[in-house]
Amino acid sequence: MSISGKNLISLVLLVLIVVVGVLTFTGASALGGEPKLDIKVHHKEQIISAAYKVYGRPSLKFWVAKTVLRNTGDVPVRNVEVSYYIEGYTSWSTPTKYDEIPPGGAVVDTYYPKLPKKVAELTSPVPTKLYIKVTYEKNGRTEEVIQSKDIELLGVHDIVYSSIPAEESLLTFPDVFSNSPLLAAWVTPTDPVVREFSDLGNKLAGGAGASLSDEEALKTMQGIWQALLIRGITYKTEPEGFWTGKFAQYVKFPRDTILDGEGTCIDLTIMYASLVAAQGLTDVYIMLVPGHAFPIVRLPQSGSMIPIETTTLNQGATFKEAVQTAVYNWQQKFSKGPYIPISVKIWQASGVTPPELPPLPPDILERKGIKQKIMAVISKLGGELRTYSNNYFSVRYPASWSEDGGTDDEGSYVSWTYPEDEGMILYVSWTPFQGSLGDYVSYIESLYEEQRIGMQQGQIGSCPYIVASYAWEYEGQPWMSNEIYLLCGGTGIHLSFQAEKRYWDDGTARTVWERVASTFYPMMVGG
Repeated sequence: MSISGKNLISLVLLVLIVVVGVLTFTGASALGGEPKLDIKVHHKEQIISAAYKVYGRPSLKFWVAKTVLRNTGDVPVRNVEVSYYIEGYTSWSTPTKYDEIPPGGAVVDTYYPKLPKKVAELTSPVPTKLYIKVTYEKNGRTEEVIQSKDIELLGVHDIVYSSIPAEESLLTFPDVFSNSPLLAAWVTPTDPVVREFSDLGNKLAGGAGASLSDEEALKTMQGIWQALLIRGITYKTEPEGFWTGKFAQYVKFPRDTILDGEGTCIDLTIMYASLVAAQGLTDVYIMLVPGHAFPIVRLPQSGSMIPIETTTLNQGATFKEAVQTAVYNWQQKFSKGPYIPISVKIWQASGVTPPELPPLPPDILERKGIKQKIMAVISKLGGELRTYSNNYFSVRYPASWSEDGGTDDEGSYVSWTYPEDEGMILYVSWTPFQGSLGDYVSYIESLYEEQRIGMQQGQIGSCPYIVASYAWEYEGQPWMSNEIYLLCGGTGIHLSFQAEKRYWDDGTARTVWERVASTFYPMMVGG
């Protein structure tokens, strides 16, 4: 059979029409296939409400969802848009647009939601849904895919220490505590409750200016510690499994620890960090070690790092003892790692800031009887401290106490007496002495009938000293004292603080002693 030229042209046109129709119907499939988009969504199962502000800051990389879009076809995927929505808490996010994903190519889209502050009002976990919507162009039409994921908004006191999926975690200490920087959101130095309590502690320190010098910083830190002792703050053991990193854990805000009077080691750490930061010592750290936490404060002049074992509040430890315990624990247990130091200053500057806390009555510390208890001690302490110095020593004393001086069996002396009932006495004597420090202690002890109940030795520069404590009865009342014997430059110096036992029992005498002893310094000290 033969085909004429005219018929051949008609046949070619018909074939072209069919081909064009097929191409129109199937898109680009006849030239190599169609777009295929594989969508995989990774998401955080729990949102930490106390740190809700971090999720809206991409620089911090605390994303809520991460969507991996992979083109498994052999033609480009075009006009891709991705958006998200958290049911009950956000509207649909502005779509992120990708003009084209080539065959074999992939893009990763992350979701950083700006959550509303009502999230911080949650008192217990609330389940909700995260929706992910992906649209793209396919065969000339817009294809839409919507996935949903179950998520949970935690109560404002709760933290989950890790959001890394089990299959991705290496179970290292940083992995198990990958969310630990968010603890900075619990540090609240501007909370009125924290600030007022911190101010009371600074009054106990004699009105120190914490940020002016290392000496003033240590006085403030000590005054705050004394306020916590007077308040009666105690350590409460964490429940089993607290440090596993797998489950949501209840962490108190400092106001709650102060008002409740107890807290776990992480609660006490956060509270102390907040209290010193309220006095200007903002370079504070939360140190996490396996099964434990403690605060560290950087001094403003030297930059020295001062750790504090806050759990020793349980034993009524002095501030010095709390520091010594922390140093010992670090050297013996934790220094070789693993550990995570969380700089509150750096993380809060980066955006890990506290949530809005509900207002409390402005007199809440008075309603709880906390302020009155501390103010009663402050009143007994005599308010601000004044400095007494001569060629032999320098010491600070309560400004309102009655002063006396002269000579007695010990040599020259100066003393200050609590004016209300003479139940507390601060006394310093000095005299030339050529024997040993032990001889000097024996000489002083021979003048009195007191029972020594403790002693320890140390040295300031080239000057050795002994700290001792005593107990005795006077006119039917039990008394106790702490005393420092110092031999320096051929001079024996004796600092004695004596008080009726009732003042030791209520914490007043211990507070006076710590205030005064920390300021006592020989003027002839050598290297």
